[in-house]
Amino acid sequence: LSIFVIILATLRDLAGNVYGFMAARRLHLAMWTSVLRAPMSFFQDTPQGRIINRFSKDMSEIDKEVIWNIINTFVPVLGVVGNFAMVAGIAYYAVLAFLPAFYFYHKLWKYYNRAVLDVKRISKVQGSHVYDHFNNLCRENAISVVRAFRQAEQQCRMSDGFIVDQQRPDYTQLFLSAWFSLRIEMLGSILTLLVSVFIALGHQTLVSASTAALVLNFAGECAGSIEQLIGQVAEFSMAFNCVERVRHYAEELPSEAAVVAASRPPAGMAGPRRIEGEEPSVALQAAKSSLLLALLRIAEPELGSSIELDGQDILQMGLQDLRRAVAMIPQEPVLFQETLRYNCDPFDQHRAEDIWAALEEAQLAPWVRRRGGEDGQADQAGDEVDSGCEDRCSSLPPAQLQKLLSLEIKENGQNLSAGQRQMVAIARAVLRSSKMVVLDEATAAVDASTDEALQKAIRRCFTGASSLTIAHRLQTIIDCERILVLADGQIAEFDSPQVLREKEHGVFRSMLDEVEHA
Repeated sequence: LSIFVIILATLRDLAGNVYGFMAARRLHLAMWTSVLRAPMSFFQDTPQGRIINRFSKDMSEIDKEVIWNIINTFVPVLGVVGNFAMVAGIAYYAVLAFLPAFYFYHKLWKYYNRAVLDVKRISKVQGSHVYDHFNNLCRENAISVVRAFRQAEQQCRMSDGFIVDQQRPDYTQLFLSAWFSLRIEMLGSILTLLVSVFIALGHQTLVSASTAALVLNFAGECAGSIEQLIGQVAEFSMAFNCVERVRHYAEELPSEAAVVAASRPPAGMAGPRRIEGEEPSVALQAAKSSLLLALLRIAEPELGSSIELDGQDILQMGLQDLRRAVAMIPQEPVLFQETLRYNCDPFDQHRAEDIWAALEEAQLAPWVRRRGGEDGQADQAGDEVDSGCEDRCSSLPPAQLQKLLSLEIKENGQNLSAGQRQMVAIARAVLRSSKMVVLDEATAAVDASTDEALQKAIRRCFTGASSLTIAHRLQTIIDCERILVLADGQIAEFDSPQVLREKEHGVFRSMLDEVEHA
């Protein structure tokens, strides 16, 4: 019998672990896919600590606790059923004592369960503040900024306050457990008393002394089993709260548009790009930002809007196809703590020779060659661009080429200057071979000389491609074919630079006059 029990317990543990981890894996995959498909507005409105809490604390509880709470709930269920059956079989009239007791047990469980669930949810929410605060301090240069402004003690006090707020619900849960234990033990005592009264009334007529002792024993065990069952069900409800939170992210998050097979752009579509629009309005105020967000559908245009790219309505396209067709060079490029090759080609779609050719086009190859793949800090004395190098990738042996492309880039490009970070973004855009290039104030963070050098590199790299430039310096766009001037979210002027220069009392001409007289 002991060997049989050991085998059953082993099989139970193995099945619980296997099926528990399988379920946790499916939940994690569904949540991961849903978060990756969420629109940018979700990440703007949701603190990062809240997302981290879902993937760390909640998933940890699903892996470790949920399956065992399910298994442990069956044990008191069997105890309650068995003890109740024994009482009913030996002294059936004593079952009448259980009817009012079960009613009060049910009311107590509902009251206690609702309270502990609310406390558990509050604990989860408070924990997100701890993660979010710590994550903000771990961002680029955050610690340096805190120390520079002598705010270290204040940040420590804030962190301590968040931790205290996180611990408060745990103490409240302890108080609730003590309150629940006191009352459920009282109900158990009342149940045993009622059974004793019924046995006393039926003594010598309906039940013998030995049978009465047996009924009292099972009644006491039944009360204990009920107490254990209600407590375990409450624990299961609290543990299942993390499943509820994960499923919310997995099933209820808004999603960006998927691939639309019926509206995919033709393969190898070439030629200059043409953008046409009919009242492309979005719920934003900054006009130039709204234009970019609407073009890439980061913010979905309102109903009735129409934006066409080469005659195809982008609102009918899948986002993957749309964003692949447009290369973007932002003001602050996103660089990962990885190799130079990974930052240029994160999806590993190009050969090493093509990546090196893109670095040469972006004028970053001379700097990479000087570094030679060495470990150390990049020279950040300035944002100067070396444009006098004519190295070709064909002169580099494969081993040396791999070494150069293995140059380590720190998080957000901290070991690169501002100009060098932009060159990496340019090289990344060159590899995409897109016919539409968007420059969102790409040179706003560099000085005028570096701006001029980068503009030359951009014009050389994207010859034959249409470019949409959002700029803060007039000399950046003065040689563009057409200029769009926005004022108060409306189109003020739209024509060639020569026409706008000659237009009296024009907005563009007034800006040029201000620059000339500055």
